Parts: sequence; structure tokens; C-alpha cells
Amino acid sequence: MRKAILLAFVFMIVFSTQVFATLPNTSYNQIVYDENDISYSSAPASFVPETEHVFAGINGLKDPRDIYVDPSGEYMYIVDTGNNRIVRCDKDLRPLDILSNFSFSSTEDSLRGPQGVFVDKYTDLIYVCDTQNHRIIVFDQDFNCVRIFAEPEILLSSDTTSFNYLPSKVLVNRSGQMLTIVQSLNKGIMELSSDGEFVGYIGAPPVSVDLWQKFLRLFMTKEQRGKMEKFVPTEFDNFTFDESEFVYAASSTQMGQLMSQYSNQIVVKDLAPVKKLNPKGDNVIDYDYYPPMGDIYFDVMTQFVDVVYLSDDLFCALDKNMGRLYAYDGDGQFLYMFGGGAGERLAQGSQLGTFKTPIAVERIGSRYFVLDQATRSITSFLPTEYGSAIEKSASAYYNGDYDLAYSTWEEILRMNGNYHQAIEGMARVLLRNGHYKEALDYFKIIDSNGKHASDAFKQYRKQLVSQYQMPIFVLILSAFAFAVVRKIWIALKKLKAEAIL
Repeated sequence: MRKAILLAFVFMIVFSTQVFATLPNTSYNQIVYDENDISYSSAPASFVPETEHVFAGINGLKDPRDIYVDPSGEYMYIVDTGNNRIVRCDKDLRPLDILSNFSFSSTEDSLRGPQGVFVDKYTDLIYVCDTQNHRIIVFDQDFNCVRIFAEPEILLSSDTTSFNYLPSKVLVNRSGQMLTIVQSLNKGIMELSSDGEFVGYIGAPPVSVDLWQKFLRLFMTKEQRGKMEKFVPTEFDNFTFDESEFVYAASSTQMGQLMSQYSNQIVVKDLAPVKKLNPKGDNVIDYDYYPPMGDIYFDVMTQFVDVVYLSDDLFCALDKNMGRLYAYDGDGQFLYMFGGGAGERLAQGSQLGTFKTPIAVERIGSRYFVLDQATRSITSFLPTEYGSAIEKSASAYYNGDYDLAYSTWEEILRMNGNYHQAIEGMARVLLRNGHYKEALDYFKIIDSNGKHASDAFKQYRKQLVSQYQMPIFVLILSAFAFAVVRKIWIALKKLKAEAIL
């Protein structure tokens, strides 16, 4: 019965793909479209807007650049860059206190153009990127300044030429080492020791050089080659930790190179606009298909400027150009999308749940919070039954509860027959449970040619060989025996005929 119900849904998706977009005139519905003829069909919304917060009680925000939820999930910090301050709110975004002016070593000081904030879960210390003052400042929970990290001495001579230290984002690991994103620096994420000394870079995006550029570099001086590298716009925009302190980093400058080379699977992984970096700086997401690319069938190219880690290897990336949020699992598999407005003709951020210039995203519990730099507001989103089911199925699969994952995917298909990720998820469960033929049938329905579909084919082929190995052997042996007996019979018959003569 369960298989019959499933098959009733799966045939509805034969001609659909997994790419989603927001309807131009609403933030509540979503659409699925075919990549060839751009035909549309409706789909349930995964998250719906709850409230837009404008902070009139503290005279509003001015050019806000980031938001950050502390490890307890009880407080949100707003980086109010234009007002040179950090605003601490409760989880419902009610302002509690403000950090702007402070004293250190009996000297009065103040923030200037801050762009990032981080709270160390091991020490409860607050790290602020005081960007325009070229420093990182550490405060306690009462906003008392306890330490200032000035511009580090860069050890590599090639970095010292025209280098302007503008730290914009910071993370601190359990060892007290700082990872910081520095504006206009294309060498990756800067790593600083617990004393603020320069250590090196991690996660540097690769630089694509064509044959002509390689030829010219043969005749360039070291200085000329250094200048050539400085024109490569490969910078990170924002990043976050997961519970194991792997770094999820978003780079808005990678999409152009990715789109020009995404037919090459190896190069595509290196150019992923969202990466999961291990301590060595290697991207460890094992993509089943291509890296998270947002929406590739619209005129406006996706530009991921922030990423938030959810749980169980799930993450969500914010697209600044179209104002959309895309959630993915640990294999880079698309899960759901919501939002819109930026870059679209009709919405333009004027409707609740759409944006003009979305710049940062955070998550508290099941609620998303998106900061819009242009409207100087934060919009909260609540999950629908559909969105909650998608996250539930992905988490269940990650934690090895395949029966729960399978039943939840069936539930999702009853809400949206066009959701082919559910079919692929069910196929993966069948593959893990040794039902290779059934798994391969489901992979074929969605025209999947990823690593899991390949595994299903290989295992099914082995199963066939194992299943029919003995019958085939008996058949071949029987044929051989028949041929031998027939040959002996013919020979005896010939000898008998000669004896009669």
C-alpha cells in the first residue's frame, strides 16, 4: 500500500527539477520550474514572515552590517555600523543595552564603523571588529573592555604592500585563536593567535589563470606578479562555526567563476560560494552533484553574502541579489527556499517577507532572522508544516533514523508531489537497506546520476551477478556436457557405421 501511494506521487515529478524561486508578487508561495521550457507549478511555502522589527525605540538603525546570536540563544547582537554601536537584544529583539563608548587603561574610547561581533562560548567574552579603527576589541558581558588587538604585524612581505587592515568578521575557537575576515583581502581567512599575532591564512579561494596569463607571468617580475594577484576579487563575506568548529564561509565573488566552469566537477568544488572548512582550510563538503549555487536560471546571478549553520550538517545561505534564502544538507543537496524581493520587478522589498538589500541571517530555535541593510530592519520567519517536515527528514537521515526519514518524506510528498528530493531521500534509504533495484527505480524517476544513483547501479549489478551466478554456471556446464556427449555420440555412431562396412 505504501509503495502504491508513493508511485502515485512520483509520476507527477518526472518533468520537474529541484530549482525553486519566489513568485514575484508574494513571499508566501513558491514555484518549481522546468529548466528547459520554464513552466511553473505551485509549491507550499517552507517559512512565512512573522514580524518586521524597525527599532524606533533606539532611534532606529543606520547602515547595519551584521547580526549575531550568542551561544545561549538568548541574545541577539546587532552591528549598527552607521551609528558606531553594538545593540544587544533579547531573543524577541527587544533592545537591552548598547555598546558604543568605553574606557580602557583610564582612556576614553569609542567604536568607529564596527562590522562584526562574536561571543566566545568558553569565556563569554565579546569580540567586536572595530573596523574603521583597524582593531579587534574584547569586552566582558558588562561591556567592560578587557583587551584590544591592534593591527597584526604581517609576516609575509608580499602582504605589506598597500595593506589596509579592516577586520569585518571574527570567530574564536576553543584555543583562543581568532579567525577574521579582512576587507579587500583575497588570500582567505586570516588566522591570529590568542595574543593577536599573525599566523597565516586558511580557505583561500583558488585563482583561475588562463594560458595567456600563465605565459605573461613567465616574463613578469615578482612585484608585477604580486600586483596581478591583487586584482582577483575572491574574498569571503561572512562565516560561522558549527558545533565542531568547522567553518561555514560564504563568498559572494565565487559565483562568476563557478558559473563559467561548473561543467568541471573538480574545479566547481574548489569554487563553491559556500564552503565547510576544516582546521586545515580544506572544503570538506562531499557534494553529490554541484555545490550550492542558489538560482542559476534567472538573469540576476546569486550572490551569497552570509550563511547560518542550523544543526545535523544543515545550513542556510543568504542571496543578496535576489533576497532569497537557500537551505542545504551536508551533501550540498537543496532542501528549501524562501524570501525574495531584491532584484525582482514587482516586490522590491515592499511586502512583508521580502527584502531590498539583505545582508545577514541568523537562527534562534526554529525562527530565521534576516537583516536588511537598506530598510534598516530585521524580519523574522516561522516554519510551516512543510518546512518543518523537510528539516525533520534531513535530520533523521543524518542521525541514522532511516524509518523516520522515509515516513517523513512520504508525508512531504503528500504536501508537494513536485519535491523530488523526497524521492531521492527515499531512494537513499532503500539503498542503505539493500533494496538496490527499488532504489535504482526511484533514482531513474528523478533522472538522478549522482554518486548514490551510481552506487545503487553498482550494487544492483553485483546482486544480479550473485543471484544468477549459479544458474548461469549450471547452464554453461550443462551446455558443455551436452556438447561433449553429443560429440561422443556422433563419434560412436560413426565407428559403428564403419564396423558394419
